[in-house]
Amino acid sequence: HTYRFSKGIDMYANTLPNTIGQTSVYMFKPPYSDTHSGLGALQMGVDGRDTAITGVSAAGSVAGPHLKVGYDGGLGGGFPGDIQEVVWFKDTLKQDDINKVETYLSLKFGTTLKHNYINAANDVVFDTAVNAGYTSNIAGIAHEATNGGLDQRQSASVDAGNQVIISTTGLANTNAENATGLTEGQFLIWGDNGLAKAPSVAISGVTGVNYRFSAVWKVQNTSSVGTVRVAWPAGLSNLTLVQSSDPTFATGNTETNMTANTITVDGVNYNYADVTLAN
Repeated sequence: HTYRFSKGIDMYANTLPNTIGQTSVYMFKPPYSDTHSGLGALQMGVDGRDTAITGVSAAGSVAGPHLKVGYDGGLGGGFPGDIQEVVWFKDTLKQDDINKVETYLSLKFGTTLKHNYINAANDVVFDTAVNAGYTSNIAGIAHEATNGGLDQRQSASVDAGNQVIISTTGLANTNAENATGLTEGQFLIWGDNGLAKAPSVAISGVTGVNYRFSAVWKVQNTSSVGTVRVAWPAGLSNLTLVQSSDPTFATGNTETNMTANTITVDGVNYNYADVTLAN
């Protein structure tokens, strides 16, 4: 990842990996001083993983009349992908405010952050410590007008492979076509344990089901999000959503069969269940 200063000086961060062809949230925070002088740290980040490059000129990092994103600048070609949204602040943001911006972008575009997800009031709406072990393939739905007008009604992780879709009951081809929204301040965010999403683990006590996925999901529900639609690509017989406070699903299971309900989303057939998901 490269940051080019207006004076033609380049800074590189080689410790921030990301997946080519997959959406990510990038962050650049140049050093700043009131006098535009002296040295400071350039903060660079990808999906909530940050690194700092020290000894950077505060004047060189902010000089110049134009903001250029994806610009060639003689570095071997401009950025070859799509840039979905750019958020630019003239003020220097504190870390909590950076986390809020990254939360907004992550929930809007289905990327997985490495830090807590924060709402506009500084409340943690997905705690990576509380949900430790379930921080892969994070996505969420939310409504927060005070944080960029966030209105995410359906989502799935952009990470590779089949991913669960969770939506309001208005699940549609696109978020814009989904006519059912959440109320202000509601968040439902989920992540999984990063294991295989195929029936391979023996399970008993679930009607008509002998095997479950190795993957297990965990949700954090803020401000009482009610009934949502959980969808998975069709093709498995007797597909059943099992909810439990026990991650091994040995006891206390609530079963909802999904195979009776089908919906086509963006040309793909899904089975789904309408359920309420608790923490």
